[in-house]
Amino acid sequence: MKRPFSIFLLTLLCTGAAMAQWSVGVNAGVNIDQPRVNTQYAYTRTYTYGAGAVLALPVQYNFLDWVGLVLEPNWQYRSTRYRQALWYEEKQHDLYMEVPLMVDFSFGGKKVRGFVRVGGYIGGWLASWRDCTMDEWENHEVIRQQFTDQQNRFDAGVVGGLGLRWLADRKVSMSLEYRYYYDCLSSEKPHKVGSYNRYDNLHTITLGVHFNVTQPKNEPSL
Repeated sequence: MKRPFSIFLLTLLCTGAAMAQWSVGVNAGVNIDQPRVNTQYAYTRTYTYGAGAVLALPVQYNFLDWVGLVLEPNWQYRSTRYRQALWYEEKQHDLYMEVPLMVDFSFGGKKVRGFVRVGGYIGGWLASWRDCTMDEWENHEVIRQQFTDQQNRFDAGVVGGLGLRWLADRKVSMSLEYRYYYDCLSSEKPHKVGSYNRYDNLHTITLGVHFNVTQPKNEPSL
């Protein structure tokens, strides 16, 4: 019983080694930051989404032609709007670095393939600044965020995405991907009574180009 199982396991490992492939690339696109804020009883306080940008450097390792791992350091510029009653409005700009690790499942033909990704991410809040407008006095100023113990600069959550990949040849491919980041850590610590827990859920759409740096052993090189 043990011998057939050992032969099967060895065959699977050899097949995976023959199909294994490394690729690197560049992704760029836009994002929408959708804040989740518990404002408690502050009914005049409202938060709305804002647009931003994302730049990523993905590294992918495929065990087989349909499953692999993706590690993708990326830099995100985010923006959101906050309004207090009718007299104060603020647009907040944030710079984050996130590092998702995802399992990639692909399906389809040889040239055009779909893919689904799921995993988690960790990252950090690098910088922040605010555009503030007080309507009553028509004042406007830009304030650079001074981080204190009230802010949580470590970020983590779960992430999932889906997209299409076009294989131009054995060395180069292009991708279009939608991804959703679900934030699990508040950027504001519960430092006092009346503080507001804030989570930033992010939608991204990116275009990418990817280069295969290794060739599967069972395929001839170009």
